[in-house]
Amino acid sequence: MNTERMVKVVGVAVLVLVALLTVAGACTPKAVPTQEATPQEALKEVNITLLTDYTGPTATYAVAESHGIVDAFAWANKNNLIPGVKVVLEDVDTKGLIENCMTAYRNAMSRSESDKPILTHTVGTGYTYGLQPKFIEDDMPNISPTASGRIMLPPMQCFGDCVPYEDQCAIFVDWFVSNWKETRAPRFAFLTCDAAFGRTIVTDKVKAYIKSKGCEIVSEQYVPLAALEANSQILALKNAKVDFAYGIFITAPQVTVCRSWKDMDAKNIVLGASAWSHPHHIIAQCGDAAEGLLITTWFDLPHEWRTNNVVWSAFKDAGRPEIEHDGDWLAGWMEGMMALDGLKKAIADVGIEKVDRHAMYKAMMKVDTTCQGVCHATFTPERHWATDKVGIARLTAKKLVTPEEDSIWAEWILPRDKLAAPSPTLMEPVK
Repeated sequence: MNTERMVKVVGVAVLVLVALLTVAGACTPKAVPTQEATPQEALKEVNITLLTDYTGPTATYAVAESHGIVDAFAWANKNNLIPGVKVVLEDVDTKGLIENCMTAYRNAMSRSESDKPILTHTVGTGYTYGLQPKFIEDDMPNISPTASGRIMLPPMQCFGDCVPYEDQCAIFVDWFVSNWKETRAPRFAFLTCDAAFGRTIVTDKVKAYIKSKGCEIVSEQYVPLAALEANSQILALKNAKVDFAYGIFITAPQVTVCRSWKDMDAKNIVLGASAWSHPHHIIAQCGDAAEGLLITTWFDLPHEWRTNNVVWSAFKDAGRPEIEHDGDWLAGWMEGMMALDGLKKAIADVGIEKVDRHAMYKAMMKVDTTCQGVCHATFTPERHWATDKVGIARLTAKKLVTPEEDSIWAEWILPRDKLAAPSPTLMEPVK
């Protein structure tokens, strides 16, 4: 091969190699400049204050109910229920003392306007009574489990998850009379707690309603909160030949009544009570002595909300003890859900930047929520209690099985949509 030809070949080879390198370079992925992730937009915080009793005389029910409120807000924050909004809950143990409650509320309201609570929860009728004048003065919406004419009529700042006690009593009477088979008049007695909430049903208006249904009222018996037995009260019912009785209790005195009801061989008397006589707690303490006790209630029974994936997961994720699987915790959950629905409506009304207690109060009167499936709660300007739908359930220890997660402590005998509460309500304002 001559020199000239070799130069040409080498030259062509060089050109081919350069071309190949150029193509290869063009095909090599180029490094993409890194870009910092856009920081998440800060959540708008809203403040809510919970005044409760973790260590005082009403802690027996207030602890579980407060846990339900706490867990409702924690679940909402975790699941971004209200996009861009975080509820900051101030949880205050007042030790059951009104003066501590008043101090805690004053402290909350002494902050700057943007840091003040937009709503308060009070777990206790006494707290709500004591603070009602301040709630009115400050235009502060309040959610409470109470059902008393003293704070519900006329409609003021308080919104309750509880059906008025007087109306619960009326529905129980309606149910009993509708199933009465004898020709004589049924004999009724008040058997209720010797406390302000227990005596709310013993009014002239309720008595007139009971008599209008063809019943005789033959006895009024009161059981102290700390009573160790109720033998004398049950004996009085037996002597008066009572057919059925009704009262408002919390767990401890209701357990006392059930034990005497069995010990005095008085199970032929039909006993009814409000939903605050929680089936799990009562059966855990007195077993089959509670068999047959009837409760008027407006929310799911324990075995029902155990099958509600949202609610049961929130309960379990919070690590609550099994004994709190009852109505107190569920009432707290309802109260939290009602507040959250009010917050949604306040945001829709004025925008998140302008939500304050004044906007929340107006929004609470438009609440309409299923509380994630456990009770349909609605408020209006005229009605500040969540529902008129009350059912009747029978406590049953016979279906208490193990493990506890399979237990049924109560079963419906009258579903919540079968009898309506009196209209207008039998609840009366306290003069």
